[in-house]
Amino acid sequence: MCIEYRENFLGLCMTHMREDIQYRGFSFVAEMSTLAEVENRRICLVGTVLDDEGTVKAAQNFGIPVITSETGSEYILDDDWVTYFVVNQFDGPMFEAIHKSKHRILGPPALKEIYFAKETLPSSNRPIYNYAMKGVITCFTGIRKKEELVRIL
Repeated sequence: MCIEYRENFLGLCMTHMREDIQYRGFSFVAEMSTLAEVENRRICLVGTVLDDEGTVKAAQNFGIPVITSETGSEYILDDDWVTYFVVNQFDGPMFEAIHKSKHRILGPPALKEIYFAKETLPSSNRPIYNYAMKGVITCFTGIRKKEELVRIL
């Protein structure tokens, strides 16, 4: 069963989708939100990402401001914008600082894949390096701590 409803608050229209899924006797709820209209979005190309001409061109074709930075640190605390940080390195202190903020993190392959598929930028705060496993369902067993599973994913 899939339920869809819309919310409008502070000029932000969001579509929420909720799907109740049954699989081998287990049931769980999957929820997704997509931003139908977002004000003040921008893309920040960080560090060596600027050297990739394909990533730069893809970023420029989303129709939102594109900024550049060596580390991205000067934009982390800017709450007036939802910033999509495009980074090559998905570890380290700067990655962790961006991840803890409300901003989004994408890898260059993810940004290019979104552009070529003519999709919108994701609203999820989960960092996405690429979409190689898009649509894949995985099952994990033997992991006792939720934190360990979150770190793996």
